[in-house]
Amino acid sequence: MSYESRINQSKEKVYHHAIATKIRDMMANLRKSANEDRKRRWIWELLQNAKDASYSDLQVEVEVIFEDSQNIGLLQFKHNGKPFSVDNITFLIEQVSTKDQNSEDQDTTPLTGKFGTGFLTTHLLSEIVDVSGIIKEVDLPYRKFNFKLDRSKKELNEIIQSVNDSLSLLSNLDSQTSDIEYTQGHLNTSFTYQLNDKGIQVARIGLEDLDRCLQYALVFVPKIKKVSVVQTDEIYELLTDVIELDELIKVFTVRKTSIFDTEDLQIVVASHGNTSIAIPIEMADKISIKSIDQNTPRLFCDFPLIGTEKFSFPALINNRFFSPTEPRDGVDLSDNDDSDIERNKGIVAEAIMLFKKLLEYASVNSWQGIHKLADIPITASKDWLSNKWLQTTVVDPLRKHLLVMPIVDSADDRRVAMLGSDGLPNLFFPYARKKEVRDKIWELFNYWHPELLPAKELYNDWYNIIWNACPKLDLKNLTERIQEKSSLSHLDLELDLMIDSKSFMNEYFQLLVLEEAFISEVSNDVYAVIPDQNGDFKKHSQLFVDKGIVEPLKDALLLLSVDIRSELIDLQIGTGPILYNVRTQEEIIARINQEIRNSNEPSKACNFLMSLYSEDENFPESRNDLYSICRVCFKDFIPERVPLTVWDNAIWVEADKLEVKWVIDYVSSSGDIKSLAEKLGRSTPEVLAWLNVLIDFLLDNDYESKLNLKNNPILPNQNGLFVVKDDLFLDDGEIDEELKDIAEDLGVSFRAELLDKRVYLELPDSRTYNNADVANSIIDNILPKFTEVPRSLETKKIFKKLFLWFRNNESLAEKIFSDLFANKHKLYDDEDIVTNMERAEQFNELMNEFSIESVAELRALLGQRTGSNSGALLPVTQEIIMSMGITNIDEWTQALEDKDLKVLFSHSSVPTPDMFVYAQTHIANAKAAVIAHLRTLQEYDLSEMDDETAPTILAGIYKNGQPISIVVRPAYNNEVIVYYGSERDVLDVEPSELWIEDPVEVRQITLGHVLKSAQIRKFPV
Repeated sequence: MSYESRINQSKEKVYHHAIATKIRDMMANLRKSANEDRKRRWIWELLQNAKDASYSDLQVEVEVIFEDSQNIGLLQFKHNGKPFSVDNITFLIEQVSTKDQNSEDQDTTPLTGKFGTGFLTTHLLSEIVDVSGIIKEVDLPYRKFNFKLDRSKKELNEIIQSVNDSLSLLSNLDSQTSDIEYTQGHLNTSFTYQLNDKGIQVARIGLEDLDRCLQYALVFVPKIKKVSVVQTDEIYELLTDVIELDELIKVFTVRKTSIFDTEDLQIVVASHGNTSIAIPIEMADKISIKSIDQNTPRLFCDFPLIGTEKFSFPALINNRFFSPTEPRDGVDLSDNDDSDIERNKGIVAEAIMLFKKLLEYASVNSWQGIHKLADIPITASKDWLSNKWLQTTVVDPLRKHLLVMPIVDSADDRRVAMLGSDGLPNLFFPYARKKEVRDKIWELFNYWHPELLPAKELYNDWYNIIWNACPKLDLKNLTERIQEKSSLSHLDLELDLMIDSKSFMNEYFQLLVLEEAFISEVSNDVYAVIPDQNGDFKKHSQLFVDKGIVEPLKDALLLLSVDIRSELIDLQIGTGPILYNVRTQEEIIARINQEIRNSNEPSKACNFLMSLYSEDENFPESRNDLYSICRVCFKDFIPERVPLTVWDNAIWVEADKLEVKWVIDYVSSSGDIKSLAEKLGRSTPEVLAWLNVLIDFLLDNDYESKLNLKNNPILPNQNGLFVVKDDLFLDDGEIDEELKDIAEDLGVSFRAELLDKRVYLELPDSRTYNNADVANSIIDNILPKFTEVPRSLETKKIFKKLFLWFRNNESLAEKIFSDLFANKHKLYDDEDIVTNMERAEQFNELMNEFSIESVAELRALLGQRTGSNSGALLPVTQEIIMSMGITNIDEWTQALEDKDLKVLFSHSSVPTPDMFVYAQTHIANAKAAVIAHLRTLQEYDLSEMDDETAPTILAGIYKNGQPISIVVRPAYNNEVIVYYGSERDVLDVEPSELWIEDPVEVRQITLGHVLKSAQIRKFPV
């Protein structure tokens, strides 16, 4: 053997060793890196080889057969491409790529790759593959071939032997006896893999990826006509009908057919040159954009580059001239200086331009689901990708463009851009980590500004899309907006009519509960959004919990210029887990009393506090008394009663003191009872009754000292003047009024010291005056006057008055005047006695001479004889007519028929019409005054009253349930003349009462009053 032979043998040995080493290393690497991405690649490598084998004038068809039975499976991949060449088979066996970018049809169908490292991934199905097909070389006949490609060996000599075994088929191709009949278009080429458990799993992964991505591959690679998957009876086929939307944008349809269904998958493609972008759509009345499956690669070099699923682009990019990485998991977009890198970046830049065109078309033509075009995935770090370049060149420009394009469907059915031309937001996206929080933010803000929200069905999709520059509405933004409103009332002005501000704020705090991290911001005083009881928004530390404080007490404090509601959280709004300090009713009551003590003008608050009451059976009656007392004095300032649900005596501690003082000041400033009655606009009896209530209140509530205020007396003496308690005595009720007059004449005013008998006040027995006390005073003061010589006229009048009183009250006079009564004759001097005796004798003689029985007859007779009324006892005046109750001339004529009345008046005096008008007016006023007064008395019922029976009689009145008649008269000169027979009959027969109105008051005239005032001691029965 020659050296040359030896050298050739050595070369061949080195060659085989190199091939075996390469295959060993590649398979070892494949076994180690059999990740999910690589398991997906096998189907695309086979499809890529089928596409590379296609005829220039005939689309390739593919059939995939997958069988799986009891963990033993088979996968066969068949296509109808061109026959193998010798190089194809050799390079396949020796694991050498036949990719040739200089092929004759490279401009239209460049080789994507054939039987190189990519094909090696098919061995993840099985390391042994049966390859069969047709071989054809120029000028040589068609021959069939079939060989086993075994990559299971791990030792070099075994691998060399396996390669040689596969190559041995080449040596017997010529030995086939005859040419075979070759039919173009038949599925002549097949790759068959026997599958174990792992292979079956890999097969399924690849077929799933086929179903996911094939629709795009068929659009990007028109050389493939259809792909059939036998196991599922599914056929994927690119239809020839293409819809051209504009010069750059077209819609393709891939039909997916099975024995059960036919589905048309529509894809919109924008193309320019060799660059295309694609998104899935659905065509109905309007085009709807569908989401790209997250496991679909974003970059295609005819076929998907598995590993580019997160490439930051909102559509799929395809260009057959991409320069992919060796494992076909991306394209080199690094920062290195390389022509392939620059070409790859240029393709991406062209894709950006196409995307903007597609985005504008979709927006203008109201495509649905347009928000999906803003969904830009976040690319993980890749060794083939410059993140800086991606951000500045791809992501940022895309997002900047997306911000100003009308691609957001709003809640009020508009399509708007995220930002306006001024750079300000057109709307806001609900933003929170939890979906339930986002839902609540949208719901709340929709009550407020629906025009600033995305459509309800889309806002959660937008949450997964938006980036930092997008206007967001998170809890912070929402809270700041609420804080800006400053109060519930301002918020109400902007809310939808479907909700009020309190309901809105309740829902807001329910929302905060869902986001515990944020509610602490409110708790820590970062925001003022908690409504106080005035509706103003406050910080947490400014507010307290209202622990059962009744509203009227808050009103009282407000009248004292303390707005306690501004310190209390609104009871109708729940703020969840936020904790507060407490304000109790006891604290508020103490505050009220403190403010009253310190206030320069507490009257409004005190007057209001007086009106507070409770229906509680334990509520003190004295409170009602004081209210009534104050209402009489300050009716224009004390409001109507205001109920309290919860009360405490401490409420009125300071207010009562002031109110009592003001009432006492009011009373005492009048000086006397008459002036007080005029000031109050009430009758004297009413005022005295009210004064008794006041006195009782003072005595029962530890205010007795108020009855002895020297500068503010309120107790009326019997002259009607106000004095203090210590200066008063009680009238035992028996003191004769004439004795008081006599004592008054003597310079001793018992009425000044005696409490008005209509005022009830307990005093010690030692502070009670009786007739004896008055008599003793009269005695002490009259005895010195006996020494007067001569007696003065004033003394004579006093002596005469006392003497007459002795005559009319003999038994009492004898008892209380003793010696003075026994010597009563000393009250008259001798001259007066002689004169009176003489006049009496002359008067008797005159009466006997003219047969006159009474002084009245004498006056009448003298009047007749003089021919004038100058001697009449009573002139006919309008006041007298009024006191008689006469209202017309007929009644006057009838009255004169009474001889006892006739002799009282001058017969020549005739009443004028004006007198009757005067009488009628005063009688009517008297009736009205009496009726008004009776209505105030509980025992009288006037509901069936008849005031038409007679001018001065009221019928149909009930007293304590029993019928009673009332005779009404005005009084003149403290007198009433009863002349009507009907009046006398009523007063005599029926249950009846006589009521009068004099210039001071309305009062009842009782029988006792008549007997006493007329000094009647006896009368016929």
